[in-house]
Amino acid sequence: MPGGAADHADAGSGSASDLPGSRGSGHDTLPGGHSGHPEPAERPHDPENAGDSADSNPAAESADDATGSHSDGQHAHGDDNPYAGHEPDYSRPALLPADGPLTLRDVRNTRDVRTRWELGEEFHRQMLGGGPERHYPVPTNNDPRYPVTTTGGRKVDVPVDLPNGGTIAVEVKTYGPYRTLTLKDGSHQLIRNEVPLSKHIKEQIHKDVALRRMNPGYDPRWSFTHAGPSDELRAYLKKAKIIFLEYGPTPKKDQWDPPSKKK
Repeated sequence: MPGGAADHADAGSGSASDLPGSRGSGHDTLPGGHSGHPEPAERPHDPENAGDSADSNPAAESADDATGSHSDGQHAHGDDNPYAGHEPDYSRPALLPADGPLTLRDVRNTRDVRTRWELGEEFHRQMLGGGPERHYPVPTNNDPRYPVTTTGGRKVDVPVDLPNGGTIAVEVKTYGPYRTLTLKDGSHQLIRNEVPLSKHIKEQIHKDVALRRMNPGYDPRWSFTHAGPSDELRAYLKKAKIIFLEYGPTPKKDQWDPPSKKK
């Protein structure tokens, strides 16, 4: 992820740009639709082996049919086995996998810093149809407003390739909503966290601007999954004309939750 774990260390939330499913400060919309989750794939079915049994014996089955019972003494017919004669219904869609599509709540509820930003990136890949992290070479320059002073290029968290050849370059920030300050007397104070306009984050913005100038199809977007940008970072992104997203409160329930049981 761009900037390493330092950019994603525990650092409020807001309302935002134009990623799907949110209110925004920009003018475009990222691909992916409003549902944002991939459709579950149906399980493969081999009809030739659906009823196979390693212990099947035609002769024994004929004998059992004649007497109406199996060798274990259980009746094969009647009410003892309500599913007798029924084949699986393969026309029905497969159940969602146990580790189904990620939700914003999954990301926010993850305490480990590294795991949280990895899940944050994967959440956006699933929602937007993006690819894995991608490296872009960026030469240094002496631009008076957005100079690129460090080598190493730019790593985009979630590149979303468009049909027209362009790329939505999504930068994901997963700072926690609060952080703890230790006061001089040794006591602790919990304060609301913000993503700061650090030297490294400023360089990321400069490289996004440089890449956009070199390739007009390169469209950077920033996404804040929990803690929002500081006032300085917010103003800097707007000045650079980079669309950014801030998510609102986590939904109490989403479409992947199992149905609640009535008491």
